[in-house]
Amino acid sequence: MATGGDSPQGSLEITIFECSICLQVYTRPKVLPCGHTFCMECLVSFVNGSKSLKCPVCQKNTNLKKAGRAGVEVLTDNIPLANLRGDAKISARSHDRGPNGAENPTAVPGESMCPNSEHRGEELRYYCPSCDAVICEKCWFEEHNDHGVNRLRETLPEQSIKAKEVSEDGKSLMEKIKREIRELEKTKENLTVDESNQAKAVDKTAQKLVEDFASAVIKRTKALKDELHNFFAHSNNAILDRKEMLEMHLAQLESSIETLEQYVNQEQPVAVFSGRKMLKDLIEQCSKSARDGFNVETECHNTAVFTPTPNTVPDITLGSVQAKGRPKMPDQKSKETDEVNEHETADMRNVLDKFLSNSDSPQNHPKNPLKLGWLERLPVLLAGQKVPVNK
Repeated sequence: MATGGDSPQGSLEITIFECSICLQVYTRPKVLPCGHTFCMECLVSFVNGSKSLKCPVCQKNTNLKKAGRAGVEVLTDNIPLANLRGDAKISARSHDRGPNGAENPTAVPGESMCPNSEHRGEELRYYCPSCDAVICEKCWFEEHNDHGVNRLRETLPEQSIKAKEVSEDGKSLMEKIKREIRELEKTKENLTVDESNQAKAVDKTAQKLVEDFASAVIKRTKALKDELHNFFAHSNNAILDRKEMLEMHLAQLESSIETLEQYVNQEQPVAVFSGRKMLKDLIEQCSKSARDGFNVETECHNTAVFTPTPNTVPDITLGSVQAKGRPKMPDQKSKETDEVNEHETADMRNVLDKFLSNSDSPQNHPKNPLKLGWLERLPVLLAGQKVPVNK
């Protein structure tokens, strides 16, 4: 509906061209025998398929020639009123434009449309206080006919008051939510700091234990490697000596053969004879050295073998975690946890000392923690995790 502002055209449009049913400018105005005029579609909805209707203004009954829309269409058109309305609309459109015909940016836009898909194109112009809902004309006729519907614009002051009350309630709730969020953030920060401090205490205890174990492991590992090296050194030296001797014989044979072939090509009888004798003696000498009973397989097996034995590693707990009644401030520390951690560390050091006692030979000490089985568990230990084993 085209609503006017404070202009004369707007007042004229409201007072003269407004349908009493839809409260908007007439569309195809039809006049009843009583003289009152209404929109054709408003009358069609009002008749609702019957052959008679009561004037919404004076309640005078009117009998239609046909039922429903067909009966409304044969009613007399209010042509003079329609023509006058057209002239007023032209005047209103010119009022809503600027000097050069441009649209006036201050003109009030149309209201929202009804969300009901069956009422497409219908604007929301009414307010139903019973349902607290904004409705269109068709909603009024179909669902809210006896609810005391009012024009939406007329309820604006009341709606504004209610909107302000709801807005204040919303703002109050927002402040409460903000306060709670701030409290939660502060509590979370305290918990994060507390957790970090406790985690550092665990890391400190674990690091000390790892350093003690790692130092002992490195020391014993070096001793084992030195012992293995001594076992393998004899065979390695024997093989190197044999290899050097064979390489020397190979070089002598290669040189003698090359010299003898040169004498033969130069046809020097004396040199050929003496070279042949020398090469023959060298061959006998090298053959004798090759038959000297050196057995490579024997030398390779004359070594040592590292045989890991099963080990038992104690449970590594480092300490214990206990629930607290309420969160402590970030600067507070758990003395009890520190004492427990120190006690656990001392126990582990004692166990380590027992493991490392009498560890001269890898074969004679089944409880040596430097065996392969213990070393396989070491990465787990270094990671600070609990390693459950059978004691």
